[in-house]
Amino acid sequence: MKRIIRAQALLAGLAPAWALAATLYQWTDPAGETRYGYRPPPGVVGTVVGEKIHPAGEPAKPADCRELQEGHLRLIDKEIARLRNVPTGLGAEFEFTAEAKQRFINDLLAHRAALITGRAPEEFAPPDNQRQLGDLNAKYAKDKTQLMEELDAQKRQLQQQRNELERQRRENEFIIQRSRNFYPGLLY
Repeated sequence: MKRIIRAQALLAGLAPAWALAATLYQWTDPAGETRYGYRPPPGVVGTVVGEKIHPAGEPAKPADCRELQEGHLRLIDKEIARLRNVPTGLGAEFEFTAEAKQRFINDLLAHRAALITGRAPEEFAPPDNQRQLGDLNAKYAKDKTQLMEELDAQKRQLQQQRNELERQRRENEFIIQRSRNFYPGLLY
């Protein structure tokens, strides 16, 4: 009996973690089809799957965590299968670009893994490519600026060396010219 109570307490303790790790939403797309995911698209309001509005005073049926988890997994698998068959491209006739489609599938897979293991979805999610691209662009701009400054410094140094060589050349020509005036028969 104590084991059953402990198991129930453990499941009750894990239920909020599963709910936080993977809240599944549903929404209707412009074509009128019901879609599922862990983040509704921007500008779309999704409802949490499994939440039902009960009339006032009527208690809600207690949730079976295992049943909810299996239901969420089925919905995720169904949405992943649908997404794999969606054509991709640019333009109004396409739902996704290839990159957005893959990102959405990866997001669903990360949430699926989180739901199964009880860990956070972020542990399974691939790095954010946009953030990485922004970081790389910032590093490139910084490196480019630094290299341009170094090139400008070298250019100024070379110009100073040219000016110094030109000054020495003129000085040497003056000395040679002056010595020719004093010694007209000397060949240089």
